[in-house]
Amino acid sequence: MPSATFMHIHRGASSDNATKGLSNRCWTTQPRFSIFSLITPPGGRFPLADTARFSVNERVLTTSRDAAAAQWKGHIISGRYAQTDDPHQGAAERLTYIPKSLRQQPDYPPRAGLPHHNEIAVDDVTRDSAHRLYMADASYQSAFKERVTAAEAHIKHVYASWAGR
Repeated sequence: MPSATFMHIHRGASSDNATKGLSNRCWTTQPRFSIFSLITPPGGRFPLADTARFSVNERVLTTSRDAAAAQWKGHIISGRYAQTDDPHQGAAERLTYIPKSLRQQPDYPPRAGLPHHNEIAVDDVTRDSAHRLYMADASYQSAFKERVTAAEAHIKHVYASWAGR
């Protein structure tokens, strides 16, 4: 992951029983890589291998789901997106592609074991029907408010430290 100009990490309790202990949030706000991500705790409480909850791209994944999940423990993830042959792609993803040179890298197939971005993303005010991390609307909206707060803080920080303004 590229280095961030500002990173906000919040570790707290979730009021949603489905996400107890999963409210580790990380925002990297380098303009080109502004994403909402989850830190998969080293203790493994983020259930990446939960087949009932999260999908994988089985057409690309070359390991078991458990092996793929173990690989991502303790890492910052934002989910998979625009992978070739992913049955969970939306229309916009189909217009995007990952260059062949990157798809041929040894670290590409393990990325197919990540949940789809839409299953874990907090990208809008309301929870998308594909979202699977925060199952209660209140938990999702709380996470979204934290994301907005972090973005606002970052913008203020960048503006305040902008040389020559």
